[in-house]
Amino acid sequence: MPTSTVSPRRTQAVERALAQLEISALAERRLGDLSKGQKQRVKVAGALVHQPSLLVMDEPMSGMDPVQRATLIDLVRSLADDGATVIVSSHILAEVDQLASRVVVLVNGRLAASGTFAASAP
Repeated sequence: MPTSTVSPRRTQAVERALAQLEISALAERRLGDLSKGQKQRVKVAGALVHQPSLLVMDEPMSGMDPVQRATLIDLVRSLADDGATVIVSSHILAEVDQLASRVVVLVNGRLAASGTFAASAP
């Protein structure tokens, strides 16, 4: 049976993604042994390995503690500042407010509102 070798570029990309989520220490642990928040961060790291220009995340902060949430918020803002488009689906508007520069509200699959949180403030 042929042995597979991992290219140095791939290894560097994985290490970079783990570092971005501050989870390098988890690299040797089994996924099943991780907390829900840690698993969420591993999933995000997996999505970042290929440095996508478009990232779609559904409830990315589910199960994360406040420190993990802050790390993810900073990361999403950094990705956007670097030119990536990040789409986040969440029903928790306070999280969306921290993550997004523009907001789209869908109700029953139809556009109900769009804009910024600042524009909707009284």
